[in-house]
Amino acid sequence: MTEESSLVLENEILLLLLRYRRHLLNPNNEPLAIGDIAHAVSCPLAAVTAAIEALTADYHPTPIEEVKKVDGSPRQFRITKHGIRMIEGVGAP
Repeated sequence: MTEESSLVLENEILLLLLRYRRHLLNPNNEPLAIGDIAHAVSCPLAAVTAAIEALTADYHPTPIEEVKKVDGSPRQFRITKHGIRMIEGVGAP
């Protein structure tokens, strides 16, 4: 995957998580499973995993956070306040 396509995928993931956070049926800001993220952005799970790893490694503070589950369920993520500011263009790096 090229650097440009990786950035596009990262942006799509951020936009998806922002829309999911603001959805009326998600008032408690529940996280989204990584498989659901991959399905929603129509990309292979490996590409989504790489994009999420880049988002958590390349930006500080991170624009997304992983929500740990103790029951062995799939990895789950949600957008942070910093991620919202990045998308809205306030405080973008």
